[in-house]
Amino acid sequence: MTVGLAVGAGYWMTRPVSGPPPTGGHEHSDPDSGAPPVDRWQPLFGDHDLTGWAVSKDNKHDNWGVEDDVLYTTGAKRNWLLTDREYGDFEVRLEYRLTERANSGVGLRASADGEKTFDGLEVQLIDEAGYGFGKPALPPKELNGTLFGLAPPSGTAAAPLGTWNRLEISARGQEIKVKLNDAWVLQADLDHYKDQAAKFPGVLRDKGRIGLQSHTGRVEFRRLFVRPLAADAPAEPGGLGGGVGP
Repeated sequence: MTVGLAVGAGYWMTRPVSGPPPTGGHEHSDPDSGAPPVDRWQPLFGDHDLTGWAVSKDNKHDNWGVEDDVLYTTGAKRNWLLTDREYGDFEVRLEYRLTERANSGVGLRASADGEKTFDGLEVQLIDEAGYGFGKPALPPKELNGTLFGLAPPSGTAAAPLGTWNRLEISARGQEIKVKLNDAWVLQADLDHYKDQAAKFPGVLRDKGRIGLQSHTGRVEFRRLFVRPLAADAPAEPGGLGGGVGP
């Protein structure tokens, strides 16, 4: 669910991380996608601190932390962590773990101009059964794996609690795709939602920040990697250079 924020400042991580992306390795972009092949995955989290992330709400990190190589939020405050740089077309891979009644998300194409309201797109991460506290079931556009408020997942995309789940998000032009635990659960064409740009301005944006949401309950993230899908995308210093993979 989308909440208010003010984007703080940060700086990009330059320390290499301990492992490769959670799936895949020397891969290439889909030849039918129109994107040039790029083999270089870059780490979004250095396992030790929040370097490379800008936090909302006056740049306070007190509801975010790092423990045992895991980036987590307690859910005590509703805000976002945002990368301190923008991305155009890209793929993201990460693993996440939900606790009971947890609600979080991965943000895409968020604004970099410091507005107080989150204006990106969100891939919803939520305990579907527990979040409603006994209320009626969540509407389709708020289920796990959905493009929140816009496009529901195809079939069930519920993720087991207390276990690590693999998430992959692809943003190529106006196409957003989501894979959960090796199954594609969503494919959305943002052109279909331009009439909702007043509420979701990210549908009109071709680049932006990547984010993690703190909304309710403890949520944990690990093994976060991004792969820019551009022929001239620069390698990040200290990142996974030269197509490093499993």
